Formats: sequence, structure tokens, C-alpha cells
Amino acid sequence: MLPIADSLVYLSRGSTCNITFTTFAIITATTTATATTAATCFNAVAITAPVFGSQHINVDAAVDTVVNQKFTRVFGKHRPATSLPCPVSSCCEHVLPSMWKIHMDRHASGALPGKIPQGWLSLNQYSVCSSCSTLVAISHTHAHISHCSGSNSCVTDINHAVDTNDPGVTMDHEYPSFDDILSTSFPTIKRIPVCARQAVGRVLLGILQSIVFQESIIAWKKLFMFPKCILHCNQRRGRSFKPSDIRKLCELWDTGHELELWNNVISRSIAYSKKASKTSSCQQHLDRRRVTIATALAEEGLFSKACRMLTSSGIAANNEETCKLLKTKHPYVPIASPPINIPPQSSVDLLPSDFNISAVLLSFPKDTSVDLLAVINKLASGRALPEIAEYLAGATVIALKKPVGNDIRPIAVRDVLRRLTSKCLCAIVKSKASEFFNPYQYGVVCPSGVEKIIHSLRSSIDDHWFDEDFYVAKVDLRNAFNLVSRNAVLENCAEFFPEMFPWTLWCYGVHPKLWHPMGMLRSATGVQQGDPLGLLLKIAEDDMCGELLFNKWYLDVGILAGTSLSVRAALDVISSLGPFLGLYINFAKCEVFGKAAFPSEITKRYHTPQLEILGAPIGNEEFCNNFVINKQSSVTFLLQQLQGLENPQLVLALLRKCAAFCKMTHISRVTPPTLIKSSLSEFDASIHQCFTECLALNLLPQSSGWKQACLSLSRGGLGLRSVAVHSTAAYLGSVSSSSPDLASSHYVIDALNLFNLQVSAEDTVSIPLPMKSHFQHDLSQRIENCQFHALYNSGSLADRACLLSISSAHASSWLQVVPSPRQGCDMATSEMQWGIKWWLGLPLIPELGVCAYCPDKALVHTMLLLANLGEM
Repeated sequence: MLPIADSLVYLSRGSTCNITFTTFAIITATTTATATTAATCFNAVAITAPVFGSQHINVDAAVDTVVNQKFTRVFGKHRPATSLPCPVSSCCEHVLPSMWKIHMDRHASGALPGKIPQGWLSLNQYSVCSSCSTLVAISHTHAHISHCSGSNSCVTDINHAVDTNDPGVTMDHEYPSFDDILSTSFPTIKRIPVCARQAVGRVLLGILQSIVFQESIIAWKKLFMFPKCILHCNQRRGRSFKPSDIRKLCELWDTGHELELWNNVISRSIAYSKKASKTSSCQQHLDRRRVTIATALAEEGLFSKACRMLTSSGIAANNEETCKLLKTKHPYVPIASPPINIPPQSSVDLLPSDFNISAVLLSFPKDTSVDLLAVINKLASGRALPEIAEYLAGATVIALKKPVGNDIRPIAVRDVLRRLTSKCLCAIVKSKASEFFNPYQYGVVCPSGVEKIIHSLRSSIDDHWFDEDFYVAKVDLRNAFNLVSRNAVLENCAEFFPEMFPWTLWCYGVHPKLWHPMGMLRSATGVQQGDPLGLLLKIAEDDMCGELLFNKWYLDVGILAGTSLSVRAALDVISSLGPFLGLYINFAKCEVFGKAAFPSEITKRYHTPQLEILGAPIGNEEFCNNFVINKQSSVTFLLQQLQGLENPQLVLALLRKCAAFCKMTHISRVTPPTLIKSSLSEFDASIHQCFTECLALNLLPQSSGWKQACLSLSRGGLGLRSVAVHSTAAYLGSVSSSSPDLASSHYVIDALNLFNLQVSAEDTVSIPLPMKSHFQHDLSQRIENCQFHALYNSGSLADRACLLSISSAHASSWLQVVPSPRQGCDMATSEMQWGIKWWLGLPLIPELGVCAYCPDKALVHTMLLLANLGEM
């Protein structure tokens, strides 16, 4: 178990969400002092010093930390640490004084070979708890039992038994139920203060240790109670929660006052619910709240979430209609029965001790947040308590409004432990899954799967559209994730992925609970969105792949192409076999494209090869341009919201990160640039208008200042890349990485010729395209090189010097910081406007203006006057 040094809290942004499901810590190893404190979580008071041989060592983590810091300040180097031999005869390790408790606990739990000598335990007045396998000071055995949930069997190995009828011992029935814990809604803090992370890490590590070494329900209850008891938001102080307050709560938790802390949470939750019920639901208030939340997200560096919040349709009202829609999307069916051929359960941990869990953690969004290897192994092998399954596999449900129609989209905020366990198992079976799903399912273990489908479908339509009998069918499965049969999931998982079966059965062998403000629901059918539905379509695909010319799926969306007979036969196979798997074709959303009539229940039939698939247009130039213009209308609403923020620094960060070029990246990668050039130019014009209005700049689209702003930050620009200019690089990069076999098509040749006109002679590209993972970035760099040199050559001597200066290393750091007032990185509106003008070489004073105090018009002199006098 790694020592805890840092704890980052992930907070669900919805105020009504159950924070327990989304609050955890990422644990990393640093100082040894932190390790000592983390290891003492089960002892309610300070641990007495151990005796190694004849040396008596004082091991107080807090004092040790202070001494280390003072020694470093005075002598300019770290204080040397004295390591001592382990008293276990079979262990040859030398242990630092601040690490002795963790090391001895590992011997006691069996993680390290060898038994702790009885003489050493007696000499140091310690015993080993037979329930949680940790060292316990004999004088503090009573306090330890209040933390050790296996209290009935908590007997030490030197016969210091404890009376379980002691009124100081907390029993299971005294703790709140799981339903009470998880249904209690209360906001928690966004981030644990640095000064409190050590204390929080100590408590959390103790809870995780008790989960690993005990078969105890109380340990799980403590895990769910922990964030609400320790990390709750102080309503009076708002977000400025003092670290000392959190440390005091951790001390109360350590001394066995969990129930008192929980009672405090209950009273706060009642007050919070009353306050939330009085909140105005008028549209003006909701708009202000949306802007406030989006600003807070952007200040945390979560720019994508901030943009989604600005354009969100909002959360559906908590009424009977919403409750009815939720029940419709979560129908009840009997609990899934285990398959007949259950793979044998192995007692060996699925994840080896050297498993790179850090890589899995990094795959999460950066606002998610554990050393959890032992806990994950317990869950992945299905050895965790079955009573916990319906809670850990459950979720808090948020009903989001759909932009069109009176419908909702249920979003389940699931436990990060469950997500982390699933990701680790997916990492183990990744290579096997890649072979299994190929060549039909492109939504699972298939990088650039969407792009491969779109490029190949465009090529197939070009090659076969003028055949006498050729049809394309776009198939949609109705509510597939929520309706798919769990029996089919378990049977296929047991047959093809036995490594994942214990965990899958543990999660889907029950009806997990879903919490919503209108009440509790049961998830009785379906899978978590994102599970590999291609596995369930395998039977149908094998039967129809011989006749179809094109048969590719992205999760629950399929594209079939071939003769009318083969396409019709494929639809019949899905219609007949699908219900056994819980899959039903949604004929209202399906579409057929062909020159003649098509006998089918599908009502949407078209006779031209112009279709939208997976967010991209396939058709002629007019159709593709109209598609991009319609897409731009949704982006226009976002740009209008940005102008209402009245924060130029925040607006520029959002434009650069996710509201400008990023909005058209997918379309530009999968659509030939010759088909959408005019519409992309219109999109660039809208970005230019938003930028100039938000920063109050007089900047023409063809001016050198705007050309500079379109360069990357490393080139002295603002990172507002032109989509029309870089669409050639995006398209060629996509073809190179996803569909190199289509590099000789006329679309690629046209894009290649257009790209070569944008770069210098030495940067041109020819067929075959190189197979590079970052080919688009390489091509964009070549375009920017040409733009940079053109801008440099057209400027004066002073302009050239400024451009070279601001394109040097780290010159743009002030533009890359997260605009966070909490970190002191925010800039006033006037400061940002003047900074951008100076960066782009725009005049800071009116043309031919003269200083009011002297005839000097020099730039530095003017800025000094502004700083000192506040006026010209």
C-alpha cells in the first residue's frame, strides 16, 4: 500500500447529486512522514515508539515533518534518515523510522513473509488484531475496536480480549443504513486544502485498509459516509473552508465520533433541502445560475464542461412526469440468472502487484480522482460483500432535458471505484477484445473507429451508388443500453471474457439502486452506457456478413449496405434475434438510401446519396455545406453565451480550448475540405466577431493582427486557428491514421493539392501518406511555419523583433494559465484588453496621440504612465 501524500476531490457539479458516488481520492506516494501518519489511522491516539534492537526511536510524524523542513531551510539539504533492520528474522530490509508502522503492518497482514517475534511485540506493548491484521497498542485496544468493524472477533494474539458488550463499542446496527447514507444529498468542497490532505489521506487509507482486510459492512458504510462527514461545504463560509476545520473533523473521526459527525450531516442536509426548495425556478435565475456554474468550471480548468453548461438545456423538473419517464426507460425484469457454464473462480488476484494502475487513473478526466490495487482486486474477483453490490453498482440519476421534444436523457453518476475496476479489467482483456470485435464493431477497442466508418462508407457509396441494386440502411436500436438483456451479457462474458465474469456477475447479478430526488429506482435491465454492445450483435453479424458489401457498427448504431435482398435479410435477422438479446430496431429513426423503392417498415427513404452519419455529412458540396451551417447554429448560441460572460480572459481561454477550432475538428477530419470550404470560412468569421466584440478590439479579418491571433501560442499567436485553413491538415491526418488504404481516392488527392499550396516547397507532402500518430499536428505546424514567415517578412523591423520575442519559449505562459481568482491568476478586463493589444502589436493609444505630460509617444513610456497615473 502506497503512503498517502495528496488527495484530490472530484465533486459532481449538480447540486442535487449524491456526492458519495463521485467523491474519492487519488493517492500518490511522497514523504515518509505522511506514510507514518497514514498508517496510524486505526489507533485513536499517538503510537508509542518501537524498540529496534536496543535503540528507542521517537516516531511522531508531525514533529518529523517540521524537523525535516527546518533542517532543509538551514542546511540546504534533506536531513539524513537512519534505517534500522527489521526484527523479523526472515526479512533483510532496513526500515526508516517513519516507515516502521507500515512495514510491520505488512508483516502482520501477510503481505510480507515472516511473523513478527512475540518478544518484540511484548517489549513494545503491541498486539496484532486478528480481524484487520494491524498493529494495535495494548493500552488503546478499546479505541481500536470502535474502528475495527469486525468487533466480535477482534482478539489480539497475546490474549488481550475485549468485552464486546462495552458501551463504548459501536455496532453495525448503530450506523445509518446504506439507503440513508446514499440518499442524503449535501454539497461537498471542490478541493481538499493542501494543509488538510495529510489528515484526509490518513482517514481514507484507514477505511481502505479495513475494506481489504475485513469482511465488514461497517467499513463500506464508513467509506460512503466519509466525504459527507469530512468534506462537506460550510454554508456560511461558502467555498472558503479552513483546513483546520477539516483536520478537526478528521480528528473527531479518528477518535470514534463518526455517528456524531453523521448527525451533523443530517441536520445540514435538511437545512440545505429547505434552502434549495426556495430557490427561484424562473428562466432568468436559471440562466444566471448556468453562467455562474460555467464560470466556476472554467476557473477549475474544466473548459469542456463549462461550454456544455453554457449550452445545456438544463435538468428536468423533479415532478411526476419526470419520474414516469425515468421508469419507462428503466423497466423491471427478473434478476439475471447466472449462465450454466460458469468459469472457475480463481483465488489469485487478477491484477498483479506490478500492474500500472497509474496509467488507468490517467485515463480518467482530470477532475476525477486511489492506492487501490488491493481494493480493486477484491472487487474484480467478485470477493467483495454481496450486500454491497446493489449500492456500489448503483448510481445517482440526473434527468437532463433533451434539446428537442418532451423527453429526458438519464445520466447516471456512478461510483468511481466501480469505474476504476472496470477500466483495469478492460486493460487486461484489451488485446483479446480487439481481435474479437474486429471487423464489425468499431465502438470498442478501436481507435478512430468513427472516422474509419465514415471514410469507408463514403468510398463505398462513391463506388457502388450507380449500381442497379445498391442500398444503404442506417439502423438504430431503441434505448439499447437500458434494454439489452443481462442474461445475454453474462453468458457472452462467461464464454469469451472469463476474466471479467466475476466482476460482471457481481454488478449485474442484482438490481442496483438508482437515486433520484423523486425517489429510488431499480436498474433491472441493460448495461452501463459504453459497455460493448457489439458483443451482443455478434450472432446477427456472423449470419449476414457474407452477403453485405458494408456492415459496420458503432455501439448501437449500424450501417448496412448492399443489394436490397441482403440488406432486407440483415434487418430480418436483427428483428428476429434482437428481442432475445433485449435489442429492438427503432424503425422511426432508421433510414434507407437507394435509387428505387425498398420493401421495409422503415419510413424514411431517400433516393439521393446524401446522409448524415455519426455527426458527419456524406453527399455533394451543397449538402455538406448546409450541414456545417446547421452545425454552426448551435455553436452560434455558445458564442452568444460567451459574450455574456464579460470576462475577456475567460472567453479567450474557452475559445482556444473548446469553443472555436475544436467544435469543427470532427467534421474537418472526416469531410473532404473541398466540400466544406465556404461554410468553414463563415465559421471562422463568427469566431472573429466573437473575439473582437468580447475584447473590444478594432481588428479586421485581413489585418496582420488577426493573422497573428490565428497562430499558435508558441508562434506568438493566440491559438485561434482557422478551421478553413487547417481543414486540409485535419482531413489528411485522419485518412493517414484511420484509413491509409483510401489515400489514393480523389478526395485525398484534392486535399493534398490544396495543402501543398498552403506550405513552402520543402514542406509539401505526397502519396503515400506517412503513418504517423500525430500527422495532423505535423501538417498544421508546416502551415503555421509558412504563415509565420509571411507575417514576419511583411512587418517592420520593430514588428519582427516583437514577433521573435513573443514566440520565444515560455513567453505565452500568461495566456496559458487557468483564469482562477483562487490562485491569483485572474486578470481584470482592462488588463486583459491592454495585454492582448500589446501582444498583437495594436496601438495602445490613439493614432498620432501625444502624452498629456510630455511629447513622448514611446510604448514603454506610455505604459509606465498608465500604471502610475491610471490615465493618459
